[in-house]
Amino acid sequence: MASMCARLGGVLAPLINMLREPTPTVPMIIFGCAPLLGAALALALPETANQPLPDDIQDIQEPAVGTSQSHRTSEGQPLQDLTSGS
Repeated sequence: MASMCARLGGVLAPLINMLREPTPTVPMIIFGCAPLLGAALALALPETANQPLPDDIQDIQEPAVGTSQSHRTSEGQPLQDLTSGS
């Protein structure tokens, strides 16, 4: 997805720059509004500050209900538990 957007930007940048001939301010407006639009869209991303990171695949697949780890086997133990035992 990111590669496709980068290629699209690479194609559109020279075309937008060609708009400078009829009106010199149009490319500046487009290139100035694009980062502002990206910043506004980033505000819609979910907040992840102070959230626990998943330790294994089971944490990702399970719904986030508490921090119950009673069903884990030795293969699903977090890395901290495996290294602290020695």
